[in-house]
Amino acid sequence: MSLAKISAGVAGGGGGVISTPRLRDYFPETLLWRPEIVTAPDGTATLRFPVADSITTWQLSAAASTLLGNTGSGTAQFRSFQPFFAAFDPPSILSVGDSIALPITLRNYLDHPVSVRSSLTAAPWFRLDGPASTTTPVGSQASASPVFRFTVLAPVSDAQQEFIAQAGEIGDRIVRPVSVHPNGEETAVTAAAILSPGDNILNLKLPADSLPGSSDTTLKLYPNLGAHLRDALEKVANYPNGCAEQIISIAWASLVLQRYSASIPQKDEKLQQRTHRNLQEAYENLLANQLPSGGFAYWPKDRNADLALTAYAIQFLTEARSFITIDDGVLSKAVAFLAKQQQPTSQPTAGLWVRVGRDHKLHPEDTRGNAMLTASIAAMIAGAPGAEPILKKAVAATQPFAEEFDEPYTLASYALAALALKDTIRSEPAIKRLRAMAHSENGGAYWALETSTPFFGWGRAGRVEASAQVLRALLATDVSPQDNLVARGLLFLNHQQDRQSLWYSTQATARVLDVLAGIALRSPATAFTGDPGNLTVQIDGQPSIAVPLPPSARDAGPIFVALGAALLPGDHRVTLKLPANAQSATAQLVSDLYRPWPSVAPASSVINNEQLRMTVAFGTTKPLPGRPVNVRAHIERIGFKGDGMMIAEIGLPPGAEVDRPSLESAASANDSELKHYDVLPDKVLIYLWPKAGGLTLHFHFTLRYPINALSAPSAVYDYYNPDARFDLSPARFKTQ
Repeated sequence: MSLAKISAGVAGGGGGVISTPRLRDYFPETLLWRPEIVTAPDGTATLRFPVADSITTWQLSAAASTLLGNTGSGTAQFRSFQPFFAAFDPPSILSVGDSIALPITLRNYLDHPVSVRSSLTAAPWFRLDGPASTTTPVGSQASASPVFRFTVLAPVSDAQQEFIAQAGEIGDRIVRPVSVHPNGEETAVTAAAILSPGDNILNLKLPADSLPGSSDTTLKLYPNLGAHLRDALEKVANYPNGCAEQIISIAWASLVLQRYSASIPQKDEKLQQRTHRNLQEAYENLLANQLPSGGFAYWPKDRNADLALTAYAIQFLTEARSFITIDDGVLSKAVAFLAKQQQPTSQPTAGLWVRVGRDHKLHPEDTRGNAMLTASIAAMIAGAPGAEPILKKAVAATQPFAEEFDEPYTLASYALAALALKDTIRSEPAIKRLRAMAHSENGGAYWALETSTPFFGWGRAGRVEASAQVLRALLATDVSPQDNLVARGLLFLNHQQDRQSLWYSTQATARVLDVLAGIALRSPATAFTGDPGNLTVQIDGQPSIAVPLPPSARDAGPIFVALGAALLPGDHRVTLKLPANAQSATAQLVSDLYRPWPSVAPASSVINNEQLRMTVAFGTTKPLPGRPVNVRAHIERIGFKGDGMMIAEIGLPPGAEVDRPSLESAASANDSELKHYDVLPDKVLIYLWPKAGGLTLHFHFTLRYPINALSAPSAVYDYYNPDARFDLSPARFKTQ
């Protein structure tokens, strides 16, 4: 395979007078990713794509296979370059009050020296602490670094900080995004409702101690359930993404959208292309987590496959094969792995899958856990090629426990598996019991989870996951979406949306999306051709805002109404009025805000009976730029409540350059507990599974330039029960 021609359309910086330098503002880390390109019959393909504004050398790698199974690969390089440029790289995340002394390197590869007039463009959110412009001589084949000092004055989201360098005919102009946060603890207040024609009231209370000017309120209107699916596609991409469960669950929004968009009359081709690419990418990434045994592991470096995760991968691949090409061998190996792990008839646990503990030992004595695991695996593999024999064994083996235990997640999974086998003798009693187990809350209905799910969900996230599983079972009986219990369950899920308009964890969100898609597919839009009218929004009796509604027959995305800082601390009454001819819709108010950090920092937090502790210590907070700053972090889950993956965020100051080898050493030293890490602009993200006593890790960073600024806050939370969370306030760094 060869990559024959690469033509990069970037500025060369040659002759000609340039009165205003070309703007550079496109700086992606990955320039191109195309998971599936179909060649012409002669094996060639042409691909056009925008080249980034980065001054660098790019390497392009490609792999290909033919229908006959022949494979090939190739690499090529191309350079994007201009002979004079500025290396403008300000911190992308700052706090109010931060002061930065930012060096900006001017590089001259011309055959003659230049005199460069440089300027940092003023903006309301920061104050220049020195000259806005300066003139700097730069020799041929040389560089110079003028320093611009500024102090942050006000919060701002996605501002554009601009730097211009001009040297006669040549120059450079760069824009970089910057966001500024208040110095406080970030939180959010939400309210949600299902809207019907007429007045609908949402009550929202903002804390009295909210930092002035820190609140940012948005009204999110979902004119149909398809709008929820579209919004989830955007928002779920912001979840931490590394382990196999996250890969699948983040792609789940694309899977249900493919299913949903295929059923509507007016196809959205761009949406279908995007979700198709997402599914293909998820499939390619997931393959790295399949072990030689055929089972899937959470992380590629794990030695043991996880039973529930393997079943989840089978479910994803089985459903995705309707939209992308899946290697049948991948599926058959995974099903064979589960068949091998299913308990033989010679055992008292015959037909069950037995839970494997953190000690990597089987726990046949955990009858409740094994019943839940077996029922959930059976529900996930239903419909997979070659899975019916083990599915039948699992349903038969689970029946005695399903009749004995009042665990809604187990019972709903058992019902789903029995329904897939068209076994109404088993499914109907289970569905009847599920209907009787519903609890009421604010007009909605939910099902109480008594223990952790096979994906470690518990607390509020676990309750959402269990309730969604029950609703999936009810919908699988072909009950009407207008069924009273289904409608009340949907109301509960609507009320449980988090600040991202998702449902706390990737697993809970995936199951809720199944429910929304199931209802949407059975609820065709009314063919109303008149003017849909406006939604009127009135806050505390003030003049109303009119929001145009989309036609009911059109599959529209969500509508966001920015209310900004209009809501002050205190109680607020928001009236949303739908016109008489409008269909039902859903709405959510989200107010993001900041509160003061506690004057005395707690040593740990206890939420939902789960106690978390975290300490972060810096070797010095008054370092010299370029000198290492040692970091020691200790993360611990205290006691026996809670299980599964945790995520720790270790906050960094602006301009921190993390030493990757020291992080690699920390990962190697804690190989069984520290699963993965990501270095972000303002923090190090640690994926961990700590043992008793917690995990301690060490790494170091250097500061690239002088600062008097706050680090980002640090935090640790239970990934599958994010209500369990412990936050640490920022540390102030003041360079010598």
